[in-house]
Order: sequence, then structure tokens, then C-alpha cells
Amino acid sequence: MNNVRKDFPWITKHPKLLYFDSAATSLKPQSVIDAISNYYINYGTNTHNSDSAIAFKTTSKVQAIRNKTAKLFNAKASNIVFTSGATEGLNLIAYGIANGFIKPKQEVLISKLEHASNLLPWIRLAKQGCFKLKYVDEGKIPTAESYLKAITRNTKVIAFAGSSNILGNNIDYVTLVKQAKKLNPNIIIVMDAAQYLPHHKIDVTCGIDFIACSCHKLLGPTGLGIVYMADKWLSLLQPLKYGGGMNQSIDKENYVLYNNVDKFEGGTLPLAQIFGWEAAIDYLNKIGFNNISKYQHDLKKYFVKQLAQIKNIVVYNKQEPEAIIYFNINKVHAQDLASWLGTKGVICRAGLSCAKLAHHIIKTQAAVRLSLYFYNTKEEIDKFVKLLKKFKKGDEIIL
Repeated sequence: MNNVRKDFPWITKHPKLLYFDSAATSLKPQSVIDAISNYYINYGTNTHNSDSAIAFKTTSKVQAIRNKTAKLFNAKASNIVFTSGATEGLNLIAYGIANGFIKPKQEVLISKLEHASNLLPWIRLAKQGCFKLKYVDEGKIPTAESYLKAITRNTKVIAFAGSSNILGNNIDYVTLVKQAKKLNPNIIIVMDAAQYLPHHKIDVTCGIDFIACSCHKLLGPTGLGIVYMADKWLSLLQPLKYGGGMNQSIDKENYVLYNNVDKFEGGTLPLAQIFGWEAAIDYLNKIGFNNISKYQHDLKKYFVKQLAQIKNIVVYNKQEPEAIIYFNINKVHAQDLASWLGTKGVICRAGLSCAKLAHHIIKTQAAVRLSLYFYNTKEEIDKFVKLLKKFKKGDEIIL
């Protein structure tokens, strides 16, 4: 994996810095940057236009990228909606479900480990009386089994993160979906895959209803996300935004919307980002998701082993598979420690990283998060551990 580092201009530009914040956003290879420029230089036109050859070429290119995206989910292109990110995607799903597909006495099952994007829409809609919100296994890291045990006759929706953005634990989504649908075929299952898809492809043939993710966490550009929507929802769900390109007709008092992905893509698509996203897919496929996953698991094990040398360190997620380290040093505030690390060239973050109910599970109000991707190395881990060994309580207040 050391060979891939030369493909990332950020790493070349900042050879002395340690980028340990990939769960927030990944670095971008040169091929992605070039693909974005390629759109502006060689295409430059909008979609939904066949009045010129070059405009038709843009529309055809976007469809080809939609096809390529679908393969990450073992899905059809007709099920892939482009959004501005996972946040818009999860809002689209939550508000769409609340609009006629759930009753006030029914429940949305969720965990306290969720990112704000998979919490706030559900909390807001529950406050409006659309449904009841039920938290699974309070005080414990959620699993597929804990969700299944929490299902009752009132459960209508299960909304879960495939992988936590602070602990790096994974949910066995295939087991969850198949077993939940056996208990009740009408249960709607929503997966926040923002942290899961960077490491694993997804197979929607298990019967999942919705998936949302962000491309910028998978080497792609910011401002682009994906929603997978099962066939039946394409016609049933109402869009989150209305505008050009998503309607068949309009008269003075009414309109007719499309019954396909176009219905959810009102306005101009983020076309340059979509072009960049194709290059990201190609790059990830070239390396291989299985290789990425295995390498990151090895990095995590190595990191945990090396951190054992640090006095007074508390690592909250030693056993979880993904390459996220969530830790504190006793009697040192996480934000102070992260700021000290920042002055030493370590890009990381502190707090609850948008999972603001997670303190009910991990029993801390804040910790330092180090998140790695396949372009990180054991040598970088060694450098970080050597730096952290030099830290003494009190250093954090002398910046």
C-alpha cells in the first residue's frame, strides 16, 4: 500500500503531516482531481439535453457513472439517486417515510451511536408526532442481534449505521435485514453507509429498502452523495426538493412527477463531482475492497498494540475492526490533547464527532479520534506513538 501514497497530491504536498481524519473526509488521488477538471474542460454542459452532441455526451456519461455506482451495491442503475451527501440522503428517506408510510403509534428503532444525520431527522419528526422513537440496547454497542430483539409489533422502521464513525464497529446488515423481514415483511430498513462503504461493497439483494452514503469519504469529491432506493419506493416516496428535471408536466394548479430516480434529482446535478466520483470508483476497484478492508484491519491491530506503550491511555474500541482509534489520556481533556497534536502536525479531531448520544454507550463526553485509510502506514503509526510518548500532562496548555 505504500505505493499508493504517490497518487495523493496532499501527501506529497505535506510530507511531514499525519493525516488521521479520513472518517471525516478522505484524501483525493490525482485521478479524481483530473476527472473534475475534465468535466469543465471537455464537457461543461448540463444533462437532460439532447439538442447538441456534446450535451448528449454529458447525459450519457452521467448514466454510465450511475451504472458503475450501482455495481458497488449489486444494484441496478435505476435504483441509484445522486444527492449532495449522506445528510441530504438520510433526510430524503426520513421525510419520505414520514409522509404516509408510518403511523403515530408505530416506532422507528435506532441506536444512540448514530451520527447526527441519522438522528436529527428522526428526532424532529418524532417531536412532530409522526411516530415514536425507540432506542435499541441503551448503554451497549448495537449489533444485528440487539436490533432484532428490540423489534415489536409496533416497529415500522429500523435505521442504523453500517459502521460507527467513532468506534468502527460493524453491523451484520445482511442478517439484520433478512431476519427482520422474516419477522415482519413490512418493516422498512434504512442503512447509513457513510462509514461502511469506504471499506466494503454492499449487496442490496438481501432486501434492504434504503442506503445513504457520501462520496467524499471514498476518495470522491465533496458535495456528492448516493441513495440506493428499492424499486417499490421509486414511485411511492415523495421528493425532498422540487424543481427542474424532475417533473413530466406542470399546469397552473398541478404537476406530474417522474416515477424514477429523476424525481429525486431536481435541479442541476453536481456534474463535476459525478465525473470525479467515477475516477474514485475506478481507483477503489483497482485496489480492491477486500484488500482495503484487510489492510485497514491490520493497521488497527498494529496501532492498538503500539498504543499499549503509552501510560494512562484509554482506548475505547480496541476490539472493533475498522481503522478508527478512539482514546483518551487520563486527566487530560480530549480537545486539549487534539489541539496539542495539531501543533505537532497530526490532523485528527476530538469530541463525539457528531455522534452526540454516544456518551451513553462509551461513558465519556469526549475523546480523540484517529481515523485511517489505506494510504496510511505503520511508519506513520510509529511516528505518532513516538510523538505521544513525549507528551506530559501540562503540555496541552502550553501551545
